Amino acid sequence: MRHNRSDSAQRAREHTRAASSGHAAVRVVDRYVAAVPADASGWITQLSTLTDQIAAPSGQIGDADLDDLSAALELAQAAVAARTRWRLHHF
Repeated sequence: MRHNRSDSAQRAREHTRAASSGHAAVRVVDRYVAAVPADASGWITQLSTLTDQIAAPSGQIGDADLDDLSAALELAQAAVAARTRWRLHHF
């Protein structure tokens, strides 16, 4: 992310104002970071969390997203089934 001079000047003013009031200037940034599990147990944990979110009555996963989510899960299941069939024929 590039910052221009007005961004820098704004931050400097915020720091000066905070320092003069005896407080620290803090900018809170809230972001989601996608973490890809490194192993099967990590994926199992992620899928368990997803299952809980789908089942939650609070609607953590919106109804509008269920069709796309279902399609993605069907693709994942098909990949697991294909891998299982391959393993059965090659070992």
